[in-house]
Amino acid sequence: MSRIPRLLWILLIAGAVLRAGVIELRPKAALESAPEESENLDIARSLDLHQGFSLNGQPTADRSLLFPALAAAVMLPFHGSPKPVLYVQLLLSCASAWLLYRTGLKRFGSSAALLLCAAWLFYPGAILATALFQTTTLFVFLWIVALALYDRLEDNGFRLRDAVLLGLCAGLTILTRSIGLVLLLSLVLYVSGLRFGAFREVHWRSGLVILFTALVLIVPWMLRNSRAVGHFALTTNSGISLLAGEMTHESAFPSHEARDSIAARRPSLEENTPAPRPQLAAGEVWVRKLMRLWATDIGLWLNYFAQPNDPGLSRSVLWHILPVAVASIPGMLAVGLGAAGFLLVQTFRSRRLYLLQLLLGVAALFLTYGLPRDHFMFLPALLIGAAALWRPAVWVEAPWIRRAAVICTLGAFGGLWLLEGLSVAAM
Repeated sequence: MSRIPRLLWILLIAGAVLRAGVIELRPKAALESAPEESENLDIARSLDLHQGFSLNGQPTADRSLLFPALAAAVMLPFHGSPKPVLYVQLLLSCASAWLLYRTGLKRFGSSAALLLCAAWLFYPGAILATALFQTTTLFVFLWIVALALYDRLEDNGFRLRDAVLLGLCAGLTILTRSIGLVLLLSLVLYVSGLRFGAFREVHWRSGLVILFTALVLIVPWMLRNSRAVGHFALTTNSGISLLAGEMTHESAFPSHEARDSIAARRPSLEENTPAPRPQLAAGEVWVRKLMRLWATDIGLWLNYFAQPNDPGLSRSVLWHILPVAVASIPGMLAVGLGAAGFLLVQTFRSRRLYLLQLLLGVAALFLTYGLPRDHFMFLPALLIGAAALWRPAVWVEAPWIRRAAVICTLGAFGGLWLLEGLSVAAM
């Protein structure tokens, strides 16, 4: 037993060293040049100067509350320097790996738990996000804490104080990114009536406590936004649109909509009469959204190397098929192995909760226009699903219908990724 903790500490130290190296090697002025990061930094400095949650001197709700507020508190003793925030993120990222290890240990044993821990510690996007002044690391940490708190709630017989703690954590996750609503909804639905075992009053009471506690945290922020910017919402930088494939601002590479618009105008440039922007069918837009599930990792690299007066959109010509494929492989593996784990192994603890989070996340992907380029919401459940595969004869012992489902699912994702790769290569 002594050997396993020693290996765990080796993994944690190696992951911390990698993250520190990425922090220290990031090009100078990249943080101030990257669009989202520079806004988070400006808001944090505004909070430090007691000017409120403001951007360019004006109240804003374009960014979620928690990360700039935490960053401001960390920066205060360091005269506004953002680097200590990145080292706090290093600690949070390693703590996420530790919690994943504990989660895997309860479900799959020590070997699978170590692999689960290592998967997060050495996932390139998780390493890179530590060096970015963004919400990703804090968001995933709080999500994984919520999963651990759910285990605590169930282990302790659905005690009131455990439900309150879980609701508080879910509320903080939402205040970090509004898509954390998927976490809250999945917990409430699962605890109230979708969990395994007999349904009892204590279950739906715990679900209501979780929901009410989270609302106590998030509603005051929404009221502030209503007074400050005229929107009773978590942020004004999100939205609901069934027919919007993605946000059109700069990202890993030009959006499909932007490329289609350029292509439509090109034949009429000589006549100075722009052609109308092509209209996309709902089905085509949704296919494009699914194709973008892996694009976050590419966008992280563009943020990391951001240069003054060189936005990500203009740098996107550097991303041809080979670097796109390399940057996307870890996300593809997480999706493929996670889906295979849930399809082949149907007996591990809280499986239905993780599946519910994935299904609600996909539903949110179809409804929103910003989420299609952000797969980090899915990673905790996907990594746990992949860890479920670490058992003997899992493929051989699975019924043929499940194996066929795995092949069809991986084929569908492979087709989507191939289409996206060819689209980017021919940009």
